[in-house]
Amino acid sequence: MKRTLSYLAIAAAIFQSVSISCSKQLDAPVDDRVESMADVFSHYKRVQNKMSEGCVGPSCAVVGSGFTYGGSMLASYCDEAQHSNTSAFPYQWYQGKEAPGYEIMYGGMNWFHMFSSINHCNTGLQYVTDENLECDYDADIRTAFAAQFYIFRAYYYLYGIQRWGGLPILSRPYPISHDYSKDRRASFAECVDFIIASCDSALVINPNEADSDRGLEWRVSGYSSEQSWKCSRALAWAIKSRAALYAASPLWVDDCEGTEKYTWERAASICKEALDSCLIHGYSLFDSSTAFPTVGVNAYASYFLSEPSFGRGWDRETIYSPFNTSCVRSYVWANSGLPNREGQSEAGSCPTQELVDAYEVVSADGLSSAPVLDLKNPYDASHKPNISVNAKALGYDDSSRAMYENRDPRFYASIYYDGCEALDGEVINTCFGGNCAYTKSASERKNTVTGYYLRKFNNPSSNASANNDGFFRSVRLAELYYNFAEAAFNAYGPDKVIGDTNPMTARGAVNAVRARSGMPGITDDGEEFWLRYKNERRVEFAFEEHRFFDLRRWSRPNENLEATDRVVSAMYIDEGVYSRSLLTERNCFQNKYLLLPINQDEVLKMLRLTGDDWQNPGWTN
Repeated sequence: MKRTLSYLAIAAAIFQSVSISCSKQLDAPVDDRVESMADVFSHYKRVQNKMSEGCVGPSCAVVGSGFTYGGSMLASYCDEAQHSNTSAFPYQWYQGKEAPGYEIMYGGMNWFHMFSSINHCNTGLQYVTDENLECDYDADIRTAFAAQFYIFRAYYYLYGIQRWGGLPILSRPYPISHDYSKDRRASFAECVDFIIASCDSALVINPNEADSDRGLEWRVSGYSSEQSWKCSRALAWAIKSRAALYAASPLWVDDCEGTEKYTWERAASICKEALDSCLIHGYSLFDSSTAFPTVGVNAYASYFLSEPSFGRGWDRETIYSPFNTSCVRSYVWANSGLPNREGQSEAGSCPTQELVDAYEVVSADGLSSAPVLDLKNPYDASHKPNISVNAKALGYDDSSRAMYENRDPRFYASIYYDGCEALDGEVINTCFGGNCAYTKSASERKNTVTGYYLRKFNNPSSNASANNDGFFRSVRLAELYYNFAEAAFNAYGPDKVIGDTNPMTARGAVNAVRARSGMPGITDDGEEFWLRYKNERRVEFAFEEHRFFDLRRWSRPNENLEATDRVVSAMYIDEGVYSRSLLTERNCFQNKYLLLPINQDEVLKMLRLTGDDWQNPGWTN
């Protein structure tokens, strides 16, 4: 996967307001931009503004969070959800219309946005690390600014490589005279090296809790516009954790030309250090013993319905969410809401039966649980479910409403199903003729097409008059537990104790996250443990933008997504008869869908400049 990206001409133009042509050498017009930028970075408030505008301001659009994927959630582009609106972008994705010249799903993050933000970070670093810069703030504040730029640069690189693979490494702003013909795309592992090095450059800045402007805090002071340009030490560690895990995953582990391979052992070490660092400094999983706002059906639900406080107060799990309420605060009520709520426009991302099948059945005494499906062979050739023996023994029966009884508590927090009760006391009926009935009509976009609605993030008091929905968390501590568990299991198995400061096993990490939601521990070994882990990750992070990327990184470069993304199904209920129904087959599962395509115009530009085709495998117009 050693192809390259087209990116820099536009990025440099955006930041420096320079008109660029497709030539190898770009002539700089005569103006005062250097003096102007020096003036910007000479003043404390102007640096804050520049960081908010260039690094944090567009982060909602660039990184993607919530309903920024063609007006939908990322869940609609994998097996988590089916979109209700046949005119929406996800349906074009299902039809296989994604193309280098027609990018359907990019989460607001195209090359223009991503490299513009990276260039903002590099420009900021160039000035605030210049000892000769005359400014109205002292050296301690200057290094604190630098730490923020380092972390945000790593953040954008991480999100870029998740989507497109290895990127060109930009450690400084490119001059107008830069010769783009000599640029190359770095390997995935080289990019991860750069991401980790950027985070380490930030982490050498000491925290100063007494004066947050003079250090890199472990926790951002608050959730407000005044703090919107800040990120924490915990975020730097979390970025390192995810980057190392991805680099060791099957899709990317062999893309390491030019640097050391990220083995599972190496990833486990990095992930453990990241987890330990956050735990030592006060981060913890929320649980029922914590004084949290009780606004949901259980603690898990309440967590996502409450405003994040970044490791403070009751919320010691949230590590990062960009401050932008239009994106971070969800609009489930309108975009993926119930049709009986004022102002709802469409059912949007409707949970699939496959996602519902992922929530385990729990014994009456709560001491044991079992997957609904045989995880080794979940569906047969006709997509009929293979119900596990243990699930049947615990009373699971998908021919009646009993299928929704005694399920993982996270199921009740995340999905509206037939017969469930909303917080306002109204019973939600998705059966034929119900108040939120399913539809098989392409024109009825306000009703579910799967028999389910999204409950996670949704507050039933939300409507056109008031949005009281919850908040998306871009990064939270549970991910660090799971990242360590995955790397440690693949390196050493489920029960090898890792670390001296906070000894932990892969099994212990998974079971810690399960326990806080009231789920019994996993006792399986070997392949069974691995299958339970993958299913557990799917459940814990449902609709949080992990599943789309997990399915890809768990695949090898020559594989495809046929087992998960080709067919999804619904549950239709009519006069007490429960029927699984396959939805229209999707055409977005082929090998090329492991990566997103690069914009064709940019590919052609760089082909002229470098002589190389930088497009990702399989994508042609």
